[in-house]
Amino acid sequence: MFKVTLTSDGIIQSILQGEKSLQVTVGNVDILIEVLEEKEERSQKVPDLKPKDEEILVPARMEQDEYDCFIKHAGESIEKKLKSVRAAQLRIIYTLLYFSNVSLHELIQVKKDDLILTIQTGELNTFDPITNVDITHTLSENGTKILTKLAPEIELIFDFYGFQFLGNSKSFSDKTWSATNFMRFVNEDMKTTCIKYQLRKLNHNSFRIGDISELIKQKKPEQNIEKEKEEKTKRMFDPS
Repeated sequence: MFKVTLTSDGIIQSILQGEKSLQVTVGNVDILIEVLEEKEERSQKVPDLKPKDEEILVPARMEQDEYDCFIKHAGESIEKKLKSVRAAQLRIIYTLLYFSNVSLHELIQVKKDDLILTIQTGELNTFDPITNVDITHTLSENGTKILTKLAPEIELIFDFYGFQFLGNSKSFSDKTWSATNFMRFVNEDMKTTCIKYQLRKLNHNSFRIGDISELIKQKKPEQNIEKEKEEKTKRMFDPS
């Protein structure tokens, strides 16, 4: 058993220290209450940015006239000595992106024979390095027709400049861009066209989300969207 003795001075000192501790605790509680009140006040002033249930957020959609602009001015971001071959390369890429649901990284390993087969059958066969699966993308009738019109571009990059793949980073080589650099190559050219011709901010993803966005926005069957796209592109090659 322990025996504790305190002098009167010790008792007084102990009481004073207890009062100080209590004051500190009370002070901290007061501060905490003020902080919580301030936080609640701020939260009441911030508007609720959550969209309403009936609202559907639709991403930027690639329009026909925008696709035409990218095709017409492909390669304007490229230096003069490489302008023709890069412009041809980009026109093929833009067309495949616009008329199918292919991902940009799938196009890196596409060969000339793949493009010729696409012209003949209307189907583009690719390999997805991310999922490690073979994928078949179907082009519309007009998409296949436009790709056929790009046959001189296909011949230019593969026969005259010795490309082994559509994603070649060098001529007369089988060296391709990495997925990141390939994306940068396409997006930089699109950015140049958007700025020069005052288009909206679009990038390679804007090609793929076109049909999906239209389906969400207008709630139309997929075949109707494809039919409308064919009618829009018909004037390019059938003015009559």
